[in-house]
Amino acid sequence: MKRKKLFTGALLTMVLLTAFVGGGYAIFTDTESMHVEFEAGKIDITLNGLEGYQEISLAPGTFDDWKPGDHMEWPITIHNKEISNKAWIQVYVFPTGPWDEGAANLWDVATFSLKKPDWWNGKLGSGAHVNLTLVVDFPLSAGNKYQGAQGDLLILVVAKQWRNLMAEGWSCVALENKDTTNWLPILSDDIEGEVCYKTDSPLELVVNAYGLEGGKEYQVTLNGPGVCTDTDEGIGGSPPEVNFKRGYWNYWSSPPKLGTTCDSSEGSKGMGVWNFGPNHPYGSVTSNPDDSLSYMTSLDLPEGTYTGVKFLIKETTAGFPSVLMETEPLNFIITTP
Repeated sequence: MKRKKLFTGALLTMVLLTAFVGGGYAIFTDTESMHVEFEAGKIDITLNGLEGYQEISLAPGTFDDWKPGDHMEWPITIHNKEISNKAWIQVYVFPTGPWDEGAANLWDVATFSLKKPDWWNGKLGSGAHVNLTLVVDFPLSAGNKYQGAQGDLLILVVAKQWRNLMAEGWSCVALENKDTTNWLPILSDDIEGEVCYKTDSPLELVVNAYGLEGGKEYQVTLNGPGVCTDTDEGIGGSPPEVNFKRGYWNYWSSPPKLGTTCDSSEGSKGMGVWNFGPNHPYGSVTSNPDDSLSYMTSLDLPEGTYTGVKFLIKETTAGFPSVLMETEPLNFIITTP
């Protein structure tokens, strides 16, 4: 099975400096030339000593006999084999089913978590490794309904070259193309990206995406959790221009545009939406000829705590289908310096 190329090349810059001498200027009458070759750095990541996609069984004893009250832990080691480049590592765990209709699923009652060492902030030095622990608990309260129940997990390790932004107080979240039937990342394509953000006032954003269609308009969007929360209000606001730019998506059957306030008539489902690209009328960004997208901006959000924020890149076609979305929600606090 084809797997994503979880690598992004570094930006290399060479600066030529000229010197001024003794208050005047130097007159150069000789010419020299120099050929310099640059190569983007590499990262080489292994998971539990192996590369690529792997399957492991997470069960005690005979691998098929979970009992109420079982608590199990499994070590996961991520190793950056490349000896000259730091890596930015993010690890995501998704329950993948089986979701057969009417069948009991292990994750209806069982819980999972990933323990990370306190020192690790996602950066993995050249030649270094980090030990994580996957924890699964099957509660004592599980009843007979869950005898024979099954459940699978997808552990996704995203590895990219270290972002210098992260040393300046930024946070980054990976973007993935997801299957909208189960919201799991599609690992058989090369559509990926990341959004980095800094939670000062205004909110600063740097977006990079790859594997798109070159020269096409893509809508870039912040969405609130969609239940008329303070986060929805901060993102949606009440601006005069609401036509696909900013406002509330009120779950109308055929909405002609975004509304300016939360519509509580449908169970307070209003979702704050900000399509913040520079291009009108959809708040979109034009992708580069090489099928990538790069965009930097600042968003003047009100002060407050923002939780469950979704980041989306969508096509500006009928229905605005999502192409990329965050692998975990963005949570941040906006304060005025």
